[in-house]
Amino acid sequence: MIEKILVPLDGTQIAEAGLTWAEHAAARCGAGIRLLTVVDKADGAENGRRDQAEGYLREHCQRLEAKGLTVEFEVAFDTPAGHILSQAKTADLTVMTSGTTRWLISAVLDRVLSEMRRPVVVARGVPGQTPPPPSLSKILVPLDRGSYSQQILPTAQKVAKALDASMILCHTVASVGQHRDAMDAPPGVARIIEEELDESRRFLAPVAERVEKDGVSVEIVVTMGDAPKEIIRIAHRSQAGLIAMATRGRDRLEKRIVGSVANIVVESTNLPCLLARPGDAE
Repeated sequence: MIEKILVPLDGTQIAEAGLTWAEHAAARCGAGIRLLTVVDKADGAENGRRDQAEGYLREHCQRLEAKGLTVEFEVAFDTPAGHILSQAKTADLTVMTSGTTRWLISAVLDRVLSEMRRPVVVARGVPGQTPPPPSLSKILVPLDRGSYSQQILPTAQKVAKALDASMILCHTVASVGQHRDAMDAPPGVARIIEEELDESRRFLAPVAERVEKDGVSVEIVVTMGDAPKEIIRIAHRSQAGLIAMATRGRDRLEKRIVGSVANIVVESTNLPCLLARPGDAE
């Protein structure tokens, strides 16, 4: 069950991409929304900035309440990342927006991802563009044979059940040389490809069975190629609206996320990504 969704906003239109996702998710699962603006206490001029921030959040509250949603808001003068993390402890999901530069992860979002103890949805924001209504009916969950990636499953299942969404479990096998399709490969290579794909299906089958026993509809997809590219391709082909992945947290940025499959996916897709560390769903 998802009862509370925290949405930090900084007063910019780009940050509202996360609010769009949270609004539709809350309407679907009946969760309340808590809007939060944190003004860096080092910036000073508290009174004027508080009034401006409160007016901004109040407008959003009125708009969302007119749609039947339950909304509250807070303006705080504090260290932004620290205050977001403290408030996220009481929320089932925190929804934040990434940017569009080479480094999509801002300093505030990076610290939240580094130290988070609860799941975070990262929605892609594009300057000057209003995000379209999100698709909430399918969640893509990439898995590999290591135990770490599978630790996203409790969180993904929780979100899927709350949103009444199905899950797509996918596994990508590395190409055999330059061959990705058994039909186009020499007989010996084709046999290896089929064996690899069959083994991947056997790996996913018991995972899918456990998820289905939890009441979530599941589809299995096995593919061959570059993992990040295949994840994004499968997400679009299957019309998934959310990609759920595990993240390590607490490591330095370059160790935690640079070059990882999760980071490449977050940087390369316009779809929202659900990120969680082991234990976040508990």
